[in-house]
Amino acid sequence: MFFVLNQEGTKAGGESMNENTIGYNIRSLRSERKMTQEQLAQKMYVKRQTLSNYEIGKRIPDIYELLIMADIFEITLDEFVGRSFQCAKCVRNSD
Repeated sequence: MFFVLNQEGTKAGGESMNENTIGYNIRSLRSERKMTQEQLAQKMYVKRQTLSNYEIGKRIPDIYELLIMADIFEITLDEFVGRSFQCAKCVRNSD
């Protein structure tokens, strides 16, 4: 399971977002799919150490790397980075 943020930038459930959400999600999604760091790194054409740095929060992947990983994991970019967004206009119209 991976983290999802609400509109306030906190994890669903109210905890503040101090964790390395993207890195945690990379590791969780990779583990769920029974992939090693080396296997994922090869699919992304990066070094295993680069991927490790993302997972531990030492580096943050750029938008292109995030898109590649989202495609590999077959999820949306919003899901991947933990963003749960409700359109403010849509919410007002439903009231």
